[in-house]
Amino acid sequence: MGKLLDMLVGAEESVRSRLGLWRQAISRDVDANTANLSGGGVSVTGGFEYFANPPLFVNSTTGNDGGDGLTPSTALQSVQELGRRFEGRTLLPTLSTVDVTLTGSFPGQKLILNFTSPGATLITVSGQMSQVFSGNIDTYTTKNPTTNTRPAITDATANFPNLIRRRIRSTSGAVNGAITWIMPSVGTGPTNGLIGQFTGLTVSAISPSFSTQNPVAGTTYVVEDFVTQLAGYDVTVPGLGTVTIRDVDFVSPTAAQSRNWMRVNGAATNGRLFGCRFSGAGFFVFQGIHEHGACGFQNSVLGLTYGLFIGRTFDSCHFNGATQYINGSQAGGQGCMHDGGGTGLCNLFVTNGAILEDIIDRSFFGSNGVLDALVSVDDGGKYALTLSGALLWGGVAPNALNQASFAARVRSDSALTWITLPTLAGTTPGVNDIIVGGVVFTWAGVAAGVNNANNGAIAAPKA
Repeated sequence: MGKLLDMLVGAEESVRSRLGLWRQAISRDVDANTANLSGGGVSVTGGFEYFANPPLFVNSTTGNDGGDGLTPSTALQSVQELGRRFEGRTLLPTLSTVDVTLTGSFPGQKLILNFTSPGATLITVSGQMSQVFSGNIDTYTTKNPTTNTRPAITDATANFPNLIRRRIRSTSGAVNGAITWIMPSVGTGPTNGLIGQFTGLTVSAISPSFSTQNPVAGTTYVVEDFVTQLAGYDVTVPGLGTVTIRDVDFVSPTAAQSRNWMRVNGAATNGRLFGCRFSGAGFFVFQGIHEHGACGFQNSVLGLTYGLFIGRTFDSCHFNGATQYINGSQAGGQGCMHDGGGTGLCNLFVTNGAILEDIIDRSFFGSNGVLDALVSVDDGGKYALTLSGALLWGGVAPNALNQASFAARVRSDSALTWITLPTLAGTTPGVNDIIVGGVVFTWAGVAAGVNNANNGAIAAPKA
């Protein structure tokens, strides 16, 4: 017992010494810092508590990765640190919203989020935009695929050719906050702008949804450019929450692959991008289960690829680069527009066993003609236009003509099916509309369907 008593006395003296007191102070600081970063520290059961106070602000200029990120004045500086703070955590189930604001630009950083949301938390990551122009809609032309009518606005104060490929956002009325893009094919005059389809986002429910919206005369709007840039996204959030990434320009600065992944709550409607842009010299690969709404795709001719992807692209605008669905992807499309402005490549491929199902129209304008078909279905791919309003159209005067020879090509063991016969046109409408299994047809000539007699390639109405 004597030796044990001596050890206890020695320990007490060391604790009370200057060195011991300094060690205790440092220990308390570390514990306090851990509690702050974790949102609660250690629980009485020995495990980490729920993440109750996640960081909400990141500022590339004034931020500090040693801050708590809870206010603009204590913002983090990097998205890597943002991801580290969330990594492996479990959000407090009663949190209704988590709104993360990115201020400034992070072009070399990828947004990586990996945490659990056990409650129905609406998580939003928003970038920063800058205003280029503001105006007032004098007239609005609603899209009508059956009459070959593109959506458009007029504004006597605007010069739309100077604003092409920029994002436009409504700022008043019933469509306040709806987003689309100014298309590269110019209108009949500088005050007449051809646009995409305005799209809104509802975030008041556990499964937020996109909605097609049409403004009226008198609606105000702003034309915007992107301040916040990121290299890509990689998001995995199991549980009951939803994740929305909006107002971000994803940039691939070199001719390399940018892989982007999202899976939230196991459903495509629970993870989404809204009003984002994809640009740069490289090409983007999208994987996982999620959606894109009102996004602008304007990177190089390397384009973008949906591979091992399940989800939907809603009212997005494709300006340059081929769009590919490959590797067994199962994707939906609604109201997407492809417009190369006469110089851009804006073709569509469905191949490698992928399935693309459009339930609203898809249109093509101003393809540059580098490839001889606007739509190519190949290698076991299936492209289905599944509702009567899912019309494949574009390229017919007075709209911008496409420079590709064929509207569509369907190769062996692949299929294009429809309810409403397509009207999409290449360079010679009504002459070489579609080539099926190596045989050229007009849309009228293929109206009754062409099937296995042509090397296993199918172009036919849905039974």
